[in-house]
Amino acid sequence: MQNIGDRLAEARKRLGIALREASEATKIRTDYLQAMENGTFDFSLPEVYKRGFLKIYANYLKLDADKLANEYSSLAAGGSRGDRENLGRVDAPGGLGSAGAVPREREQSGDYDNSRAQDQAAMVRLIVYVGGAAVLIVLMILGFKHLLDSSTGADESSKTANATLSSNTSTASTPAPVPAPAPTLVAPPVPTTNKFNFSASGDIASLVITDDAGHQLFSGPFKKGNQLPLTVKSRVAINVSQVQYLSIQKNNDRPQSIADANGKPVKGPLYFYWPPGTP
Repeated sequence: MQNIGDRLAEARKRLGIALREASEATKIRTDYLQAMENGTFDFSLPEVYKRGFLKIYANYLKLDADKLANEYSSLAAGGSRGDRENLGRVDAPGGLGSAGAVPREREQSGDYDNSRAQDQAAMVRLIVYVGGAAVLIVLMILGFKHLLDSSTGADESSKTANATLSSNTSTASTPAPVPAPAPTLVAPPVPTTNKFNFSASGDIASLVITDDAGHQLFSGPFKKGNQLPLTVKSRVAINVSQVQYLSIQKNNDRPQSIADANGKPVKGPLYFYWPPGTP
């Protein structure tokens, strides 16, 4: 059964990925990756970091990260020599490991130094970010406290100013009330009285005339030659069966027949107001 380190190394080689390329992709130092592939896991970091690096590297190599991490935790907790051999630990470069596998070469010292420099720079950036965030939070708290103090002082000043103004107002003389202007009386409009004269040039079977109040002024047939004078203080509503025979004279105007917008006489039944428009 392959140990953890062999599985990592085999997966990386199967994907054709160089160790430095894997380090750049996972942001894990090359010497840490090399140690995990050698199965030593002896770099000086807490176990939680080792387990986290293992899961990141396994995911990158498309392996079952949880299974490898659980296997590593189980073997590390056992602490026996057999467990460490199952991890694939190699005792010395160039020799045979406890599991009998040929150890892989470690990265050159230049790669190790570059990786360590990258980690240190990342750690410095993290410290700067955390410190900056802490300073920002402190400044926000101080600014909020200052805002509350300013608001409280403004409220107190406003109360004092209002109290002084109220005291001065109460001691000042009250001005005499200004009398309201007298209302202007407007006489209601006098209703217009219209004198109508209806006449028929032919027999009208039905003619109904009412005023604006709904009072019926005439209802019945209206024979040819008949005339109907009416005096009304409004306009009239007319419902006629043969409007072409009806002519209307208002006051001293000329008698008019009902025509359409083009001036042509209207025929047939019609319901309309006269005079047209607003009463």
